[in-house]
Amino acid sequence: MYKRVWQSIRENNLSPVYLFFGTERHLLEETVAKLIDLFAPDEGANAMNIEKLDGGSISPADVVNAASLSPFFAQRKLVLVEKAPWFLGKHKDKKEEVENEDDGDDLEESLLGLSDEEKVDMSSLLEYLQNPLKSTCLVFVAQEKAHKNLALVKAIKKAGHLVEFTSLKGQELFNWGAKAFENEGKKASREAINQLIFLSGDNLSLLGQEIQKVIAFTGDAVKIEASDVTKVSSGNKESDVFALCDSLSLGDAAESLALCAQLLRQKHNEYMLLATIAGHFRLAMQVKSLSDKGLRPAEIAVKLQKHPYPVEKAVRMGRRYSYFQLKEILALILQADVAIKRGFLPPKESLELAVLKICAVIKGK
Repeated sequence: MYKRVWQSIRENNLSPVYLFFGTERHLLEETVAKLIDLFAPDEGANAMNIEKLDGGSISPADVVNAASLSPFFAQRKLVLVEKAPWFLGKHKDKKEEVENEDDGDDLEESLLGLSDEEKVDMSSLLEYLQNPLKSTCLVFVAQEKAHKNLALVKAIKKAGHLVEFTSLKGQELFNWGAKAFENEGKKASREAINQLIFLSGDNLSLLGQEIQKVIAFTGDAVKIEASDVTKVSSGNKESDVFALCDSLSLGDAAESLALCAQLLRQKHNEYMLLATIAGHFRLAMQVKSLSDKGLRPAEIAVKLQKHPYPVEKAVRMGRRYSYFQLKEILALILQADVAIKRGFLPPKESLELAVLKICAVIKGK
């Protein structure tokens, strides 16, 4: 739904009223910023046609008064009501969003808990929404949830649009990351973007921060590679674990031992690292088996319920190594685990010996 709003902003063809809500606040804030840029691109005189209201300290009547004023030497004005509190009704303490069932306009619930004066105020807002001014773009920014059966919410939907901002997934998330680089004049490789998404998850705020770090690190370089992401995210526990698995996959014993030492200093323990390494090579074997059956990386990711990025890397690993090598590596990890649990070797020494043996198998020695 946010894409429709962005398209409307680009085409300068906005509805007279919107309700923004949802869990993905970064995307919501990005949309609000685009609206503000549309109404005041140069922060000059047009800024007088942007009015921000704090929903927690005003009444619905104040919103009506602001929306009813004519724009200042312009065709249209923006009224932004932030922290709007009128959209949860009696369900405000529930975590679940109320289903969008058509059980009638819940006017009584819209007025629940309001004084007589406040009820008149709310009625005036509902009346305004019957025929909102086209010279005003009225935007309510609510919390993560909105009770869609409230009369107020239904009135906004009828007069304009409800826009729920949810976490981006899959290709949409990838496209957002690619666009963030493009906006800074950079072109990131598919592997670089996927690695950032793998490390940040679907948290756009965190992903945006990591992208800015990579951009700052690479300076004037236009092309961004996965190696740049690895360098920037060094010190991040999850990233360093991933770097260890990459280093082992290349048979780089010195780098692998250095990364093990770094991760142990970061309070990882030997059991966890061995389990992570085992999971890495076990995934490679699973992916190799499915790939040999003709499944594509995207299909394998769905089947194994894994993120596409490690699956794509496992596909490349599977092409380099035989089933015999992968089974031998998993056997070495099991031996190290047994050695630690039975006290044959100290945990750190057992981990380091397993790393050296794994690299020897990778190198074919």
